[in-house]
Formats: sequence, C-alpha cells, structure tokens
Amino acid sequence: MKKILLTVCASAALALFSPVRAASPFDVTVTSTTVPTVTQGYSSFPSLLSDVLNANGPFVNFASTNFNAKVTFLGVPNAVQANSNSAGTSVNLQIPITGFSQSFNGPTRSDVETQIKNFFLQNGSSVVGNFLAAIAKQSAVAVTDGNPNSSTAAMASSTFYSQGFTPTGELPFEGVSTASNTGGSTSRFTGLGIGLDSGQFKAGGIKGNNSDMSIPFGYRLTDRVSLAASIPINYLDVEGAKIYGIGFNLAVPVRIQIMDHDNPLNWRLTPFVGISARGSEDLAGGGVIWSPGLTNTFDYRVNSKLILGLVSQISYDKSIAVKYSSYKFDPQVDQEIVKNGVRAVTPLTSRLIMDGFIIETNFLKAAAIKNYTTFGTSFSYHLTQKLNVTVGANYDTGPQYTDWSLGLSSAWKF
Repeated sequence: MKKILLTVCASAALALFSPVRAASPFDVTVTSTTVPTVTQGYSSFPSLLSDVLNANGPFVNFASTNFNAKVTFLGVPNAVQANSNSAGTSVNLQIPITGFSQSFNGPTRSDVETQIKNFFLQNGSSVVGNFLAAIAKQSAVAVTDGNPNSSTAAMASSTFYSQGFTPTGELPFEGVSTASNTGGSTSRFTGLGIGLDSGQFKAGGIKGNNSDMSIPFGYRLTDRVSLAASIPINYLDVEGAKIYGIGFNLAVPVRIQIMDHDNPLNWRLTPFVGISARGSEDLAGGGVIWSPGLTNTFDYRVNSKLILGLVSQISYDKSIAVKYSSYKFDPQVDQEIVKNGVRAVTPLTSRLIMDGFIIETNFLKAAAIKNYTTFGTSFSYHLTQKLNVTVGANYDTGPQYTDWSLGLSSAWKF
C-alpha cells in the first residue's frame, strides 16, 4: 500500500518536464533559452520521473540549464507545469487547474525530489486529491470518474447488467425449456456464474483495451426476496499504461410482481451497495469508492414470443480516504450516475433466446464525458433447465468516445 501511495501521489506531483509520442497518456514539452525544445510522450510516470529527475534520455541536455516544462496529463493540456534552475536544486511546481503553486529548494536534485515526494505523500495529499478530481472532470481516460471506463461507470454498469436485466431463465415463454417454465423460478436455489468480456475503446484520441471478469452468485430467501452478489475484476491497457481493479457488489432483489402464464408483468426493485478499488501506477491515479443505489425493473410479455423490459438505475459514488501510517490519499470522487435502458427478448428456438437492448448513461455531476449510449445484443442457450451459456456484443458511443466489446458468460442454478 505504501508503494502504491508513493507512486500515485509523487507521480501526480512530479509530472513535469518531459518529451511526446502520438496518442500518449502524458505529453510533455520542455523549453529553455539555451537548449532546443524537446517533446516526448510517456505511458508511465515512473519511467518519466526516472528520465527527468536523473537527466537521462531526452533530458540529458537540460542537466545544466534553466528550463520550463508543461505536461498534457491524460489529454488535459498544461495540467502540470514546472520551472527548474540549471542545477535542479530549485523547482517551482504549479498545477494551474487547481491553482496550486509551491517552490522546493535543496542542496541537490535528489534532495528536491525527496522533498516533493514527502510533501505530496504526507502534507499535500489533499493537493493530489484536488488535482485528480479536476482531471476526472476533464479527461476522457481518467481512472476514477467522469468517463465510461472509469471506476464509477464500471461499478454502475456491473450492477445494471447483473441486477437490472431479468435472467432469461426467469422469463416464461411458451414452448421454451427454462427453469421458469417448470416452476424453478419459485423454488429456492443457489446461483453461481462467471462472465468474461473484452474489447477496445477510443477516448479523447487515446486508444485502449479493456477486459472484465465477473463472478456472480446468489441465494433466494423466499419466492420474492433474494440475496445477490458479484465480484467484478477488470484490467485496462491505455496506450501501454496498466490499470487494475476489483470490487464487490451486494444486492437484495425484491420481486413485487412475478411474471407467469397468467400474469404478463414482472416488477422488481433492487437496492444495492458496492465497493471498488482501482489503481494505476502508470497513470498516477486510483482510489477506493463505495456506491449505494437502486435498480427498478419492469418486464412485460407482449405475446408468447416477445417480452419488453424497462430498466432504470441511480447510483451514488463517494471515495474513501486510504490511510497507511502517516500516509493518506483520497481522489475526492463525488458522483451520481443514472442509467435507463429498454430491452427486447424473444426465443429463436426452444433453447435459444435472443436479447437486444439500448442503454443511456448520464453522469449527473461534472464529468469529461457526460453521457453515452450503449447498443447491445446477446444469445443465451439453455443447455439444461438450470444451466445456460450466453454470448454477447456491445457498442458504446458518446462525445469523444467509442467502444466495442464481446462477452461470454455462463450461469448455473442448483
């Protein structure tokens, strides 16, 4: 934990001086009156800091001259600036997007580096928190909040898909072999599943890959009330920068109306709470976020071959300060997300069911990408009445953002 805090906080503080590769998470321009301007791109702050603070690589010519550095941080221009003297013993660090400015002085470059790291880890954690909160409001690839691949959006989507969409096995179709059609939906059962999803995205001109794994499980307490939980695990690669995340969601689905052969309506309310930890040493961001919310689901059987669904969800996201000894870090996430979706489900054969949906997602507070739309479809094949395999595909689109993904999942009831 100490190492992660050191990298996240110090890296965010020291994203100074450096050079530019196309579509890099970090683009830096360094200027001097005596040395030609150098631009360079980096996917990792630790690599950037090693080069800059030790005057290695493209920075070797700046080892004995005054210079100015301006950093484009995750697509946000001039997010961090620095002015250094020729010896590197006096550095003025500025974060224009938050108004922060402070000078650090010492006998050696190494001493100044240590001062800055210690400040942001011990006395300046709120400065880093303010900085990352401001980045999340402007960057299409921020780690914690404000875009479709951020931690808050991933938490909202995980719950929406797992709790908002009624499982096809609980939708009674005439002539379709599922647990619902044989009375299985009203019996107590333990459910377990696994889902894998992978795709590519482009956000604010920066490309990346995302992969997710989800492990849902649950137990029906009564015919109307269940306990449901899931463990989402995710991994993103943003132009070579690595982001890792894991979470836990707990929900209590309450079935107010239960669809059967005589009643064409399902109505389910699902309060939930989740917690997620996500971080990236490369991108100098991360945090722990908890999220309570409520999902409302209506399903209506139009005829024996078509069920339409309407799903709405609101979630509230707040970050939790992480403390370790004298170290403290909080990305200051405070967000609300609303998701609304329509769904159509129809059987193609007695075992194969097709699903199509459109989802609109809106961030209610400041965000780099305020809203985006998801188009998706899936095919669920019931191997037995209590075992199915599902393949699906999604496409997301929004301002400065596109994403596609393919998924495979399976669920068992026993």
